[in-house]
Amino acid sequence: MNYKQTGSKVTVPQGKTVLNIEVFSSDIIRVNYALLGSKKRQSLVVTMKPEVSEVSVEETVHGLEVQTDNIRVVVDKNSLGVRFHELSGPVLSEKPGTRLVMPAVVSKEKTFHAGVGFTRLPNEGIYGLGQYEEGFMNYKNCDVLMIQANRVIVNPFLVSSRGYGILWDNYSESKFHAGEKDFSFWSEVADGIDYYFVHGGSMDGA
Repeated sequence: MNYKQTGSKVTVPQGKTVLNIEVFSSDIIRVNYALLGSKKRQSLVVTMKPEVSEVSVEETVHGLEVQTDNIRVVVDKNSLGVRFHELSGPVLSEKPGTRLVMPAVVSKEKTFHAGVGFTRLPNEGIYGLGQYEEGFMNYKNCDVLMIQANRVIVNPFLVSSRGYGILWDNYSESKFHAGEKDFSFWSEVADGIDYYFVHGGSMDGA
């Protein structure tokens, strides 16, 4: 499998796309997926710098495994889909076939629509995302328009009852959807897919 490791970052090119797995700490993993050569804006939210200088990377018959003290990140060699495991077992997986990085024109600017879905357990609670007025806290079977308004405060950080968090690092109008067995993020304007997986072990930890 073609990949390059630079310290705590693993880059996996495939065709016209590239997947970057960057380890910020033993509990925080950044996943970035974009077209080769596309521009990358500096994050306006994440100020943290990687706390580790190097991580363990192993190539297997199925793809790559990036290992920290608390998390194992598995990258499928065919789809480049990502799965997250803790020491006791699997925690979260990207849903196959849901990655989207599509060229678009928004307000006369050439850009991309970007989105990705994840699998979830039927009894898993999904919370966070900011301050809304819909009258519910658990987003199961819900759709959320993530756009700042008079009495709406968007904070694109999701917290699961299974003890992990997802930061969707994008600032354009975005949509969140949660079904019985999955949830997804989509943004109108993006450079690519960019999110952080935070392993906490509990909701308080995440």
